[in-house]
Amino acid sequence: MPYINLIQEQRASSRKNEVRARAGFFTFVGVGVVSVLSYGGLFLKNADLKDKEASLVLELQRLEPMKKQIEANKEIESGLQPRLVSLEEAQQLTDRWIHILNHFTTQTPKNTWLTNVRSAANDPQKGVMVSLIGMSTSQDPVGEFMQRVQNEPNLTGVNLKYTNEKPTLGGPAIEFELEAEVAGTAPKKTKEEEDAK
Repeated sequence: MPYINLIQEQRASSRKNEVRARAGFFTFVGVGVVSVLSYGGLFLKNADLKDKEASLVLELQRLEPMKKQIEANKEIESGLQPRLVSLEEAQQLTDRWIHILNHFTTQTPKNTWLTNVRSAANDPQKGVMVSLIGMSTSQDPVGEFMQRVQNEPNLTGVNLKYTNEKPTLGGPAIEFELEAEVAGTAPKKTKEEEDAK
């Protein structure tokens, strides 16, 4: 009997080994299949990424001339920026002068005529000064004109320089001169200059 039991033990041991071998084989095959599938997935993902990279490189090459054109336009724009600033400032000054001259056109009293309008920037600490020289039949329209000029927001510091009686062909008339500063034309003071005051 001991011999039969030994055979049975060997058979049981042999079956266990076969089961282990099959399990090991199926595990090996399973790991192999998973590895092959993973490798295949990675290969496909890599191929997809390479395709995307190639399409992005083509897109970049297609956009390269546009990029160069944008950079060239930026250089041109930076070169034109000072001109644009000058043009905008000139437009503002032109609009200011149009407004001032329109004000004179509509606000000059009856029996008053402007004979000369001058502007100069002689003092670098002050803005542009405007001199208005004219004639009137009496002093009253001169005072009225001065008040109307003071109401023009583009002129500040309106002063009457003189009035003088002057003989004309139509009889005696009053010659006058008003002086005012064009608003916004004075040089801007630095912070140090403001603090010094």
